[in-house]
Amino acid sequence: METPCTQILIDTFAVLNNAIVVPFIYNVSNRTGEPGVGENQQNRNSMGLFGDITLGYKDWAFLHASARNDWDSRLSKANRSFFYPALMQVLYLQMQLSPEKTMPYYHLPRSEAAGQKQVRSR
Repeated sequence: METPCTQILIDTFAVLNNAIVVPFIYNVSNRTGEPGVGENQQNRNSMGLFGDITLGYKDWAFLHASARNDWDSRLSKANRSFFYPALMQVLYLQMQLSPEKTMPYYHLPRSEAAGQKQVRSR
């Protein structure tokens, strides 16, 4: 089982202006009027759990299941958690045509998976 946890702190500073004196020279001093100044801080926390298991029967039938659940602080509390389940079954079949003649293995996989789209809250 795996538990990744991430914390990201983003500081953004901006100096804005509507008009420049000399074209194509982007500098704070190359402006007319007063600059607009802004600052923004974002703190993002995310955590996820992952687990998987494989079960086999006599080396010809296998069942593999995995699941992941993520939590993201950017989402609203009601939709903060999203879940990704997956299930796979595999059969290995071999036909015996006669005592001296054997056909190769047939590999018959089948899988199902689901996921959720990450949507930011406003």
